[in-house]
Amino acid sequence: MGRFVKNSVLYLTATVCLKAASFLLLPLYSNLITPDAYGKVYMISSLITFLTLFLTFSMNSSIQRFFFDCKTGEEVCRMFSTVLYSVFSVSTIVVLALFAFISPAAQWLDVPNSYIAIALLTVYF
Repeated sequence: MGRFVKNSVLYLTATVCLKAASFLLLPLYSNLITPDAYGKVYMISSLITFLTLFLTFSMNSSIQRFFFDCKTGEEVCRMFSTVLYSVFSVSTIVVLALFAFISPAAQWLDVPNSYIAIALLTVYF
């Protein structure tokens, strides 16, 4: 029980520190970044979040569910390799397809092409 409490407090502290740092740095960011630039950064951040969910199929939930259904180590290996291969294959195909349409996507989102390229590379790696 003591180890659980210690780890929970550590996790909570890290989460609170991260949120506090974001909140405390907000005035600095608002002085350095124009609202237009912040809108573009937020648009790319939203794109990364969406693509991450789309490309990974939210496999973390399915892994947690099916891990305990596996009876042997071989079944666990098969499950993880299936997840790895499927996510890698689909992610590669989708990211390459999106790279082909980077200019229309950048015009649609009203951001530079390099922002879309960085977002795609961030999601892929």
